[in-house]
Amino acid sequence: MSAATVPDVAWHGEAVTIGDVSSALSGIRRKFAQSDADDQEHPHARNCVMTLVAVATASGDEARAQRASVAIATHHPHMAIVVSEELNVRTGRMDASIATHPLSPSSTVHAQCEVVSLHVRGAAGEHLAALVDPLLLSGVPVCLWWLDTPPFGTSELLDAIRICDALVVDSA
Repeated sequence: MSAATVPDVAWHGEAVTIGDVSSALSGIRRKFAQSDADDQEHPHARNCVMTLVAVATASGDEARAQRASVAIATHHPHMAIVVSEELNVRTGRMDASIATHPLSPSSTVHAQCEVVSLHVRGAAGEHLAALVDPLLLSGVPVCLWWLDTPPFGTSELLDAIRICDALVVDSA
């Protein structure tokens, strides 16, 4: 998320589970659905053409993935799940946030892009499928974007690929 972006929901320094994130995401969607129902004169289409799962392992990649997700949304409405990993940390803790982004600052479309950010420390980051799967939308293709060189041949990558339809590798 950019510096100007304020998350709709955020958990920092407290115990958060994927269930908490999933419930909050459902609540945000219900709120938007209700406000759309209240505005009978101007219905707002709710589209989601994909889920982009971005895995950031290097410093700064999390913000880059968040910015790219919002930029992609101008042409491809989607949900993004940005997972920032710190596998070498002993404590298994997760911080999370959810931010919604309209098509443009003047847009009346409530959520052209939902960005779920998961900052995972410890061994939980090795199980991406377990973290991401409960947040996925049924019937929507899932693209996995590894922002650094993927750990080819590891169980972590194989686990993540299991829930994805496509793997995007940053060839630079």
